[in-house]
Amino acid sequence: MLQIVSAYQSTHPGVEVQALVEKPMAMLSKVPGAQGGAAVAITTGELEMQSLIADGVVAPSDVETIALNTYGIVLLAAADGVPGVEGLEDVAAPDVARIYVEDPSKSSLGDRTEQSLRQLGLWEIAAPKVVHPQADAMLLGGLVAGEADLAFVFQGCWSDESGGESTVPKTLRLIGELPPDTYRPIEYKAAPLSGAVEAGPAREFVDFLLSPEGREALSEAGLKPTQSQ
Repeated sequence: MLQIVSAYQSTHPGVEVQALVEKPMAMLSKVPGAQGGAAVAITTGELEMQSLIADGVVAPSDVETIALNTYGIVLLAAADGVPGVEGLEDVAAPDVARIYVEDPSKSSLGDRTEQSLRQLGLWEIAAPKVVHPQADAMLLGGLVAGEADLAFVFQGCWSDESGGESTVPKTLRLIGELPPDTYRPIEYKAAPLSGAVEAGPAREFVDFLLSPEGREALSEAGLKPTQSQ
């Protein structure tokens, strides 16, 4: 987001944009109460944007698909966790009792995790072990603390919770990645909030994300921009 905001401000001198970054699930409970200040909502999935539409803070006609997620969904375990867990199929291991999966009814990450596990024939045996973490939970910390045996997360999410390291911390083990062809791509969405104080500039920011300059900024940030409108 900071890269995208920087790119926008470089082409709009005098305009200041404040990026309020939050965990996807936690953001859903905060945006409805921030309409007077926040102007644009960008979600890391369509289910999250649908939630904002249901809350009446975003108009369906204003929603744009700006990019596709490029971060794989991976399975992690604590480094000193359940022994013998070496692949995705080990979600069925008898010693695995709790698996973190974000709520598939609210989270695009959780939805695609369930979709993939169903395709792999693993969901029925994994489902009774699934635990939905709290919206603002430090999930990886909980995994290391033994609150769950395994966790499905976006690849690289540990960078935000381990000092920016690009490799898996020593406290965690990377077990495997869900095959991308077993779930639908996750769409990043953007829309001006219906209650935005500055509706015009909010729309301009969304339009920028669809422009050649915005698409370049999204690409440089590691996402796959949608085709030009």
